Amino acid sequence: MPNTAWGQVWQPASWERIPPPAKVWSSDEWERIRLGFRPREMEDKWNAYVQDKALALQRSWTGLVVYVAHFAPVRDGWQIVEARVADDPAAYDRGSDDYETLKLEALIEGVVLKRWADDAERLKPLRPELPPYCPICGIRMGTGTLTMMGPRMQS
Repeated sequence: MPNTAWGQVWQPASWERIPPPAKVWSSDEWERIRLGFRPREMEDKWNAYVQDKALALQRSWTGLVVYVAHFAPVRDGWQIVEARVADDPAAYDRGSDDYETLKLEALIEGVVLKRWADDAERLKPLRPELPPYCPICGIRMGTGTLTMMGPRMQS
């Protein structure tokens, strides 16, 4: 799902389906999600854009599209009906399905809707080998200081 208006787009060599989050976003939230997000500062690590009801989450520095989430209307709002994650070990250090599903939801909530939660505590048991900072927002757990942001990307 290339979007050249957002700069370089790099599609992974392969995709893998992951279980979609169970969360239902309201119609108002969906309207905000549809607007996407374009980084304004170096600390912002993700682009988010929607094409044909599919949200792409792209690393802003590399252009790699890491997640694609297909939304559909449901009774109480909008829900992801299909989710995919980059499955290209040369480009992205993929976690378990549970980890990637939780991270996808956390990125939508944080990057797009600006509702950052302390997802590091929920993510850490799923990826114990990660350093002691939130791989989504880059905040070191327990300190509130900014650090480099994971996941580990290879050049």
